Amino acid sequence: MDDSLAHSVHLTERTLQLALFRMLQSGTCIAIPNYTPAGWHECDLWAVTKAGYGLEYEIKMSIGDFRADASKSTGPRWRLRLGKWENLGALSKHERLSSGDTAGPSRFYFVAPAGLLPLEDIPPWAGFVEFKSSARRWLPDLEVIRNGPRLHTAKVSQESMRRAERVCYWRFWNEATRVQRAIHDHLIIRDRDLRLAGNAHG
Repeated sequence: MDDSLAHSVHLTERTLQLALFRMLQSGTCIAIPNYTPAGWHECDLWAVTKAGYGLEYEIKMSIGDFRADASKSTGPRWRLRLGKWENLGALSKHERLSSGDTAGPSRFYFVAPAGLLPLEDIPPWAGFVEFKSSARRWLPDLEVIRNGPRLHTAKVSQESMRRAERVCYWRFWNEATRVQRAIHDHLIIRDRDLRLAGNAHG
């Protein structure tokens, strides 16, 4: 295994999310990994530009994962007509994106390893970002192969922004609690081991 391939083994969805955040941070006001906007699907990375438009980045580590994305769908849609509810059936995520559903992002991108997906396989409504491991730093290098077209002109509402900010708030404190508890447990175990070692030599 060559060095570049060995380095790529350490690339995970989390490191890719961090790399995307670094790429986007100067032009966005919020970016959240693994977030589900109201009325939409979970996004590997959801962001809002400073102009107020939504972005979604979908990370694909394999061809199978990319193919499976087309099967994602929402639950049944209902319409009230003449006093009765009609089941309109389910729409796939790809159908919603291609139709410019305003519950979804204004621009959508697939993110995949360099050389995994030919550009002609990327739907016309999607942008495309490739990544490859970097010998210089722990985050991968990203290259925008094709900019995502604008799917609609609706801006993210203030209520949606407040909801996202609340999610960030709770994630921060939950993570801070988890880290502090891990440090506390580590110190207890270390002190116990030191006492045992001291008793063994006493």
